[in-house]
Parts: sequence; C-alpha cells; structure tokens
Amino acid sequence: MLVSRVNGAGSIVNANTVFSGEVVHITVLTVRYTQVGSSSRWEYQCYRSVPDEDASLSFGRSAPITTDRSPPEEEQHSDGFPFLRVVRFPTGDGWDRDGFGPFYCEASKSARDVTRVTTFCQRNDAKFISSHGLFTKTVNVNDTGVMISMTRRFDPDVSDNVITWMKDGNEVLTSFEGQAQISFPNPIQTSYQGIYEIYYKNERYQNRGGLYRLIVRECPAGKWGPPECYGICDKCYNGGVCDDKSGLCICPNNFKGSNCLEICRTDGGNRFGLNCDFGCTVLNDGINKCHGYLFCLPDPYGCSCDVGAHGSACNTRKSSGSHLIVLKF
Repeated sequence: MLVSRVNGAGSIVNANTVFSGEVVHITVLTVRYTQVGSSSRWEYQCYRSVPDEDASLSFGRSAPITTDRSPPEEEQHSDGFPFLRVVRFPTGDGWDRDGFGPFYCEASKSARDVTRVTTFCQRNDAKFISSHGLFTKTVNVNDTGVMISMTRRFDPDVSDNVITWMKDGNEVLTSFEGQAQISFPNPIQTSYQGIYEIYYKNERYQNRGGLYRLIVRECPAGKWGPPECYGICDKCYNGGVCDDKSGLCICPNNFKGSNCLEICRTDGGNRFGLNCDFGCTVLNDGINKCHGYLFCLPDPYGCSCDVGAHGSACNTRKSSGSHLIVLKF
C-alpha cells in the first residue's frame, strides 16, 4: 500500500497516487557478501514489495571491476516465493575471482522509473575495507567536505606497488595515488557519483581491493524535484532518506511509513520491504533477526546493515551456524 504524505506546499497527497519519479519498490538482501574466495556460497536476493510484485526484473554487474563477467542466471527461491528471485554464486568456475564486485537487480514497471539497486560482494581476504564498515555514502549536490576513507588491512606484495584508485572500473584517478582516502572538491557535483575501487598497483588482478559507492542526490539537502528542486522534503527519521526524484522517504529495514516512524517489530530488526512484508528467521532458536546481511535499497538510500548491526560483515551479534529463510506476512 502506498502511504499518504504532505507535499512541499503542505497539501495532503492521495495515498493511491503514483508520483512522478517514484521508484519501483524492491529490496536487495545479500548473504555472505564478504565471503568471496572462501568455501562458502554467497548470493543476493531481490524482493518485490506490494504494490510492485508484478515488476519485471533483470540482473547484472554494475561496473566492470576487474571483469565484465555477468553473474550467474537468477533462480526462483527454493520455497517458490513468486515475489523473490535469487542469484547464487558457486564456489568454483572462477567465481572465487570474478564474484568480487558490484552487482545489481533492476526493476521496471509501467508508470514508474526504472529502478536499479546495487549491492556488493567482497573477498574474505580483501586488502582494503571501508573505514566506516559501509559500502555506500549518500550526499547532496553542493555539499562540502565530502570524503570517502578506506582502511588498509594488508601490505602490498611488493613495496613499490602504490595505492591506486579507479572510478567505475575504467577511470584511473592519478591525483589520489598513494592515498587511502579521497577528499572531493567543494562543492560536490553529481559527476562525482560512482563506484570507487582501491587496490595496489600491479595487484588489481587479485580482486582483493576495496569498493565504495558515492551517491549524490541531485538536489540540495532537504529539497527534491530536480532540476529546480523546489519541493521540500518531509522529515525522514530513523535513517530514512528523501528521494530527490519523488520527495518520498525511503526507509531502512524495520521501519515504514511516510516518515519512517513506524517500527515493524520492537524486539530488534527483523523485517524489511516497503511495508515490512518480509522477515529473516534464524532456525536454530526461533528468534527473528536480520544481522549479518547487507540490505540495499533504491537510490538515493544505498546500502546498510540491519538495525543495530555494524561492521564490514554486519554481524555484531554472534551467529551460531544459522541460515536465512524468508517469510511473508
């Protein structure tokens, strides 16, 4: 169900209205996304929320990070859920190498903008990881002081293999050579949006670099509706982000509503989707939790951990060999 909201002029908007620029409501959940190169299989799952269960889906690689190899063919979930498609990476066939990188689920539907959600898969022995345990950062056009920072976990194989940056898999950023962070010129512009890869020179083929995606909203903070950006965003709480195209709040998992104020469950993050229609269930003890999974939503939200989870693997709470199933309510 689409929620009602108040537009920039203070008028109530009908709850059934499809707004210009509104996203197709999908969520991408990625399992074992830091385990590329290990003996574990990893996968990403694309969920279609009501009212967009009939949206068409396609899958691919978001940027040619070391390779342009397409991901494996998507499958139906083993339990046959019609709203869900899954891309599973095998442990062989070169995926311990080519499974590193950004991948997407793209949804299309009549009267909606085509919506692409990008997620990330990283090797378990990555030489660089985000300093903030995140894969994405969302900023506003004309923001100042924008920076992305990576932490070096391992030294290069050869001492003169200097730190190197590449944007979108094809543009080497020579001005940041040797640095583990990028400070962008002020003010930030939309042209800086993209996927940034850090690696040691002459070692990119190892697929052990780090990835970070910068998302730049096309409007200044608190505004929506480019290019004029006359619309005034409603306040988005609990980590929600105002969509610069429609003015709607995109809410993190476990929250919903026009301002992301409605909590799906009060005993911890365990629901996701537009109306919290999906859940993560830990089978060994019956406690519903979504820790350990990466959640990615339509731009300009990006990716985040479950509520209360932190770190590069979103696993602040110890897991005891549990696995994920999906439930719909």
